[in-house]
Amino acid sequence: MSNGFSWCATNILELPQVPVNHLQSTLSINQSGEVFGKWRISPLDDISHERYICEVSHPLIEDKLRLALSEKSKHVLLVEPDSQVIERGLVVKLMRRPPKEDGPSIKFSFVGPLKLHAGVQARNIVMNITIGDTENWKQLEEGEIAFDILEETGRELNLTVSGQENASEKYQSRVNSTDPNIASWTELHHASWKCDSMIVAQLVQSKVNLDIRDELGRGALHLAAERGNEVVVGLLLGGGVNPVQRDCNKQTALHRAIWGGSKIVVEQMLQSSCGQALVNIQDELGRTALHCAAERGNQNMVRCLLANGADPDIQCYRGKQTALHVAISRNSEEVVQVLLQGPNGKKSNPGIRDERGRMAIYCAAEQGNLALVELLSHERPFEVEDNTGLTALRWAVKGGNPKVLVEAIERHANS
Repeated sequence: MSNGFSWCATNILELPQVPVNHLQSTLSINQSGEVFGKWRISPLDDISHERYICEVSHPLIEDKLRLALSEKSKHVLLVEPDSQVIERGLVVKLMRRPPKEDGPSIKFSFVGPLKLHAGVQARNIVMNITIGDTENWKQLEEGEIAFDILEETGRELNLTVSGQENASEKYQSRVNSTDPNIASWTELHHASWKCDSMIVAQLVQSKVNLDIRDELGRGALHLAAERGNEVVVGLLLGGGVNPVQRDCNKQTALHRAIWGGSKIVVEQMLQSSCGQALVNIQDELGRTALHCAAERGNQNMVRCLLANGADPDIQCYRGKQTALHVAISRNSEEVVQVLLQGPNGKKSNPGIRDERGRMAIYCAAEQGNLALVELLSHERPFEVEDNTGLTALRWAVKGGNPKVLVEAIERHANS
């Protein structure tokens, strides 16, 4: 119906209950309603038709199942990863990623639940997959078989296929290579940039080095954070990646997440075990994540950072500007207001001077932004001089906005 969410007719009393010893979740769901996690996958061709029980709670789902079972090669059966004998599962359809799009190379469309008469055994492969929105995704070509595609993917990723380990020292060496001849990106870098959660999950499980950096100093977490993919970021954090690693510009993955624009990923990183260590790290120019959020004019990011301990009064190295100075230079009234209010966190101090001795109101006056001047005018007097001897009134003259000038004159007269 919307993204990965879809309507499904079912009876809540018929849903399976999770045993106490299975409380550790192997599945996750993202904001789009897509489900990612580990499954044991078997081909429908290995199960005789007589074993199927297609009795479900709604005739539309039953019809979808019957259609899927008439096209077995395009579908597979998903079973709980610990199950050795198949008694029930989910029928899904394998789809290929459209050209010029990022994300997993394959994804699955949910069809419906399937029960079996007596437990059966079948070929299987254990892997992490995504079930979700496949609108505009490509169906398999004539002659392609879903399970064969998964087996090939499994071999490439050194997965456990039918209970046999296919570990490859050569593959591990290639994954961990930082040879500039391959553009300094490992398999993990490529998968993280493409938001391919399936491949990232297998690489994490294979215990590859998650902290290898490319020639720009970026680790896989930098790339995933910038792309705003919470599933890949979660896999890397869960796998033990170093979240405070810095690139050649001294930026962490949190800086890149701000530029990427995903509030969910920013929250995810701030709520990790290293969140407090991350929030106020400065890059080579002295900019914190809050400086970056202010520069983007993103008030939601600013709120999130303040609520998680961001210090709004940290000054960058060049220009000695705080996040408030930056927001004013971008004429971002909403961000300025949030910084002054400091919701759930520390308020910005508008009296802090930049490298030129200018307080926030001087910058607003120079910008000629009346709304910002009005926001700041009650905070600081207009007659205080900067390093060059100019007051806010003189900066208002330089700004050239008559309304700001009138405001400055009135405030100056009353101060």
